Amino acid sequence: MQLKYFCCGFSLFLSVCLFTTSVNAATTYDLATTTNYNLRYDGAAAGDLLPTGGLVTADLNNDGIQDLLIGPAYTDNNSRNLSGSLYIIYGALIDDYTGTANNIDLSDPLNYNLRLDGAAANDHFSDRTVAVADLDADGKLDIIAGAIFSSNNGRVSSGSLYVIYGTLIDDYSGTGNNIDMADPANYNLRYDGAAAGDYFAYETLKIIDVDNDDKLDILVGAPFTDYNSRSQSGSLYAIYNTLIDNYTGTGNNIDLANSSNYNLRYDGPVVGFNFPHMSATTGDLDNDDNNDVLIGFAHTDYNSRSDSGSLYAIYNTLIDNYTGTGNNIDLATSSNYNLRYDGAVADDSLGNFKNIKTADIDNDDKSDILIGVPYADNNSHTNAGSIYIIYNSLVDDYTGTGNSIDLATSANFNLRIDGAADNNAISLRAFNTGDIDNDNKADILVGSRYTDFNSRTDSGSLYVIYNSLIDNYTGSGNTFDLSSSTNYNIRFDGPATSIAFTYGTIQLGDLDGNGTQDILIGDNYADNNSRENSGSAYLIYNFPHTLSINYYSTPTGDNTPTLSGEVTASDSITNISMVQYQMDSNSINGNWSNCAATDGSFNSKSENFSCSVASLLTDGLHTIYFRAYDENTSYTTQANYASTSFTVDTTQPSSFALISPSSYTNSDLKPTLIFKKSADSSSISSYTVSLDPGKSQHYQATSIPSSGNGTASYIWKDDNEVKIVYFNEHDQDSSNDEINLYFKGLDSNQLTEGKHTWTVAAHDNAGNARTQTEDFYIDRTNPTIADLAIAEVSRVTYGDYYFVDGSNRMPSFSGKINDLYKGSTKNNANGSSDTFDPISSGPNKIYLTVKKLGANQNPNKKNAVFDDYLIKDYPVSEIQNISNEEKHARFFITTFYPLADGYYQIKLTAQDRVGNSSDTPFFYITVNYQKSSTTNLVSKRDSSTNGNLETKVVEEKAIPVVSQEEKKQLAKEGYQVKIKVIDQNNQAIVGAKVTLHSQVQETITNNQGVAKFANVKAGDHRIIVAYQHFQGEQPITLAGDVKEFHYTIQVKPILPFGLYGIITFLVFLNVFMLIYLLKIKCQQRLSYTPLNLSKFGNF
Repeated sequence: MQLKYFCCGFSLFLSVCLFTTSVNAATTYDLATTTNYNLRYDGAAAGDLLPTGGLVTADLNNDGIQDLLIGPAYTDNNSRNLSGSLYIIYGALIDDYTGTANNIDLSDPLNYNLRLDGAAANDHFSDRTVAVADLDADGKLDIIAGAIFSSNNGRVSSGSLYVIYGTLIDDYSGTGNNIDMADPANYNLRYDGAAAGDYFAYETLKIIDVDNDDKLDILVGAPFTDYNSRSQSGSLYAIYNTLIDNYTGTGNNIDLANSSNYNLRYDGPVVGFNFPHMSATTGDLDNDDNNDVLIGFAHTDYNSRSDSGSLYAIYNTLIDNYTGTGNNIDLATSSNYNLRYDGAVADDSLGNFKNIKTADIDNDDKSDILIGVPYADNNSHTNAGSIYIIYNSLVDDYTGTGNSIDLATSANFNLRIDGAADNNAISLRAFNTGDIDNDNKADILVGSRYTDFNSRTDSGSLYVIYNSLIDNYTGSGNTFDLSSSTNYNIRFDGPATSIAFTYGTIQLGDLDGNGTQDILIGDNYADNNSRENSGSAYLIYNFPHTLSINYYSTPTGDNTPTLSGEVTASDSITNISMVQYQMDSNSINGNWSNCAATDGSFNSKSENFSCSVASLLTDGLHTIYFRAYDENTSYTTQANYASTSFTVDTTQPSSFALISPSSYTNSDLKPTLIFKKSADSSSISSYTVSLDPGKSQHYQATSIPSSGNGTASYIWKDDNEVKIVYFNEHDQDSSNDEINLYFKGLDSNQLTEGKHTWTVAAHDNAGNARTQTEDFYIDRTNPTIADLAIAEVSRVTYGDYYFVDGSNRMPSFSGKINDLYKGSTKNNANGSSDTFDPISSGPNKIYLTVKKLGANQNPNKKNAVFDDYLIKDYPVSEIQNISNEEKHARFFITTFYPLADGYYQIKLTAQDRVGNSSDTPFFYITVNYQKSSTTNLVSKRDSSTNGNLETKVVEEKAIPVVSQEEKKQLAKEGYQVKIKVIDQNNQAIVGAKVTLHSQVQETITNNQGVAKFANVKAGDHRIIVAYQHFQGEQPITLAGDVKEFHYTIQVKPILPFGLYGIITFLVFLNVFMLIYLLKIKCQQRLSYTPLNLSKFGNF
């Protein structure tokens, strides 16, 4: 290594990272393995020490892509030894490369766009001071670069700072443009150090708004100034934009020996501290939204600790006390600073070499202080180095000026990160913060140029410590040691021995344009391309990947949808480890759920995945967000989350009506299915109509459009299978819009008897369906009449004759109409069969047909003529349903006008609800009909009984209702009546026929002699009891809130007079014969004489 590189100082390094929320043990990457980096830029010549000038990323050419600035401060271009250069490589060149292991040689002009070369030998142009900012506020970025050893104005090593506006930069296009800073036309401003040996613009350069006018100002150090009679005490200049914008054009040289050319100059407090040679930065420490200045002194001796180092914090409230130019501020005066943090131990060199940062580490939206102490000896490790983290909550404990804070007191810091081993010197020119794992929290990157991993002495390493590790600690005085791999997340190791890996150059930027912070690491002493100490810069992309989501149909009726997609990370050095989704929020710290890899596991650079939403989504618009992370848990940035929106609609289409068929029919015709369209026709996509779904032989029409063509009648389809017609779409009334469908493919045979079903499903655009179902019933079974009787005359035997006297000219007929349940089984042509449930439409009417014997007709003649006399229909009610057996009703009908004297032919017809009917056989009634031709007729009433029964109610009981529910049931169904029939000996009579005459209900007494009647109305009733050719009648009255009436009726036969005479005669005859026989017996005892019966004559 040549002596000229001594000024590079000590070296540390940091490497790339991805995003991790919590990792138990760190992952490590050896950069000797080429697949562990994406690009490597190599110095053009031996001794270039690329990138000692630093690494900067910014969009210089305004194309929306980050560009790269690399400063090799030791180049010899233009035959000027150590003049230094700055390469500018536009993003368009960078993105020509994909994948990993791309090595790019900057000796090839095609590999860079611009190269700015130092103006003179030994200028060291770009050495440690390069920045990019829009100083002239024209919307273009400008370059600000130091030449620390320049000797302008006859002052050796006074140093200079160049400002090159974007208007000069954009004059160049293409590649290989070399720009000589010796030409004043190639820069706009050049600030020159005030005195020889000042080394103006060395180490410390910050472009920020200091005077709060929303314009950028320059903070720049001169570490070896001698103001206030303090040799090499150093100074920091503040040059406000109001001075900068005084200049136009190019070639403006500005001498800082003239105090009117700067606004503020902060001077070091003590001789020989080389103030701002160490570090300076800015941040809002007092939370007033203005920038404060922090300046590090590596060699202060406060608290009797030699070279322990100090950090000064100067609030903007002190800075804005000054106006105009030439303000010189001595930091030996305690009222000129607010805080001073002092190193804990001698030789700590607190604040050395760009080792001061501000960032929000504890996530309270306030600036915290991070101080690198590269030579700290904590944990018995000499020069292991440490980083102190001081949260704003500690900083704001202090007010006013001149506050001195000793970091030897653990209560004065929150967290201290210590180097792993002797001489690691962590943070030595290798220290940065940024969001690596994309959780919107600041992570820490810290380098060590002297680690020895992979058996390579001083190969160097970069540690990445995620904020998720840091926030495990609370309170103050916390320490952790990087010797444990659980205390960092990722470690990148240098590829060779003694290469100063990470030294001076750890930079972050989004060079692949995916929203993540990529890592750039300098390797100043690399010897690639057989060029000793040419140096290299590594670019490691931070999990570059793309997420694409497959199309998901919307709206959808699925409220637990599964979405799928693909994630690819072909340019990543790491594999994909997971894809996650989150509903309706892109919050980084929200409720994310894991997806599933299609191949079973996430372990490559390209994965297909599916994500199944577990919780039920409500109806409405939803957005689902997706992110991925790699094996280091580096996540997709929030701005790059994939997402897709869809509407969940689980609401069924609005209802619609099925019109016909919808009830009972006995029709043989194939039905036309008629239904009204859904009222919400705009959301309907189609209809499906099915006849007898679920049967082996069924019919279906699908994809029926929601609307026709808007006319009164539109035939949408008419083929061999189906005809579909839209009706009534021509008017404004959408409620009458109908669709008629006729299945032409229906079997030519009639539909068989039984229950049939048809359905219409309305499908909406979300896949929801509302299905309306209607049953219709084919009933071709005729009803019948049973228990037919002529009231107060007799039960009817068909074909017989019944006498009615003149007092009963309007006879009544009673009986029961039955309609049996009937289904069918149909054998289909394909060998299957379908069974249709039995049905009954139920009784509907009784028709009474009366015909009168024609004049001069003999009723005994077979072909006797009867003339129409009356026909009357009587609706039936109170139909009883015995499920799957029959529906029946009792009837009691009366001729609606009196019958004249004559001979009548009677017929009753039973009809059900669909018109099926059956007739009774004829029977006959005579009313005062006296013709001799009828003398052989027998009155069925006369033959039904031989006598009467005397009836008497001997016991009566009423069971009242006890609840409102029973009362309602009583009003609906009527009374329950139980009649018990007993004889004169109070014995139950079994088999007696009991008729509730008023409602024509008839039954037989059971084994307990009880007859039961249901649904009996309130009012007066006649109970007729018939038993062994005797018949009696008992009136009862039913009334009140009673659910059951119990009657016990005692019956007694009453014999007719003729029967009593016969019995008396037989009794007397038997007595006479008994006396006579006894007399004979006595005579025989006296003497034997043969009996002569003739004496009895004709007795």
